[in-house]
Amino acid sequence: MLSNPTIFILLFISSQLFRLSPDEDYQVIERIGYQMSFTGRIQSLFYVLHPPYMHHSLNLIQGLRRRDLKNKGNSCLNALLCDPEVDNKLYLDRIVNLSYYSEDSLLIDIEGNSYRVIQIGDQVWMAENLKTTKFSDGIDIPLITDDNKWANSMGPGYCWYNNDENSNKDHYGALYNLFTVNTDKLCPDGWRVPADEEWQQLELYLGMNKTDIIKKNWRGTLIGGKLKGRKTDPYAHPRWNRPNRSAIDEVGFSAYPGGYRNLDGDFLAKGFGGAWWSSTPAGNFKAWDRFLVHDKSSIYRNNDNREFGFSVRCIKD
Repeated sequence: MLSNPTIFILLFISSQLFRLSPDEDYQVIERIGYQMSFTGRIQSLFYVLHPPYMHHSLNLIQGLRRRDLKNKGNSCLNALLCDPEVDNKLYLDRIVNLSYYSEDSLLIDIEGNSYRVIQIGDQVWMAENLKTTKFSDGIDIPLITDDNKWANSMGPGYCWYNNDENSNKDHYGALYNLFTVNTDKLCPDGWRVPADEEWQQLELYLGMNKTDIIKKNWRGTLIGGKLKGRKTDPYAHPRWNRPNRSAIDEVGFSAYPGGYRNLDGDFLAKGFGGAWWSSTPAGNFKAWDRFLVHDKSSIYRNNDNREFGFSVRCIKD
């Protein structure tokens, strides 16, 4: 029951927080949570103002618990929006940091697709997977739907998971073979496919032990969870299969499982996991990559053949 709660309206401009008076006239206000005492009394309401020219992403929020008012025994520690589509069931103990970006900071590719971007330490990453079908010079990337042609291709190519553009483009992006990555024309001008060392820099920033950085296979106990988006089945795509182990999306990277295409042209693992290329070669026919899965909180480092179709995140030059 509401009993004279304190109201906060939060506005972020250039990463600076301004607390505004609730009496003024604002056009677009979104409630992001509330603070409740142990007695069940709502103490504070949190709103965020984001005019049409602003976009926002919740970058790091700690102390979030789910309280279903009909069943107060349920909780979901360190997970944002455990039930993202249900109103009045979430509250925030404490807002640690919210990261905002304006429309001017959105990344636009050669086709006009727009991408959220996020600064993580000294790096600026795309916060969603690449979905362009053209190189940065405007030339079409070959679309390869046939399994045999994919397996035997000796040049650039892309595809949509299960050859279904409508279900995958906006949620998971495209899958690209390594020939496409190696053209150095896949990302928009001023951006590039990250090198293995840049993935390592990201992992170090998130707290990976330096001795684990160059290891193969599963490394970094909680690093994968810090990169994974929080939405899980049955919520709308993009989403992870359950259980989405330790997913807190700590820095707004928002990794979601677009699956991959294997050497034979088969599509695998959508919902279960996602794979992302680096630009760093590992021998003549392979490159280093990263893999995340729904039921692990760590991150997998491997080198895979050029015929695989993986997702791509671009990093700013």
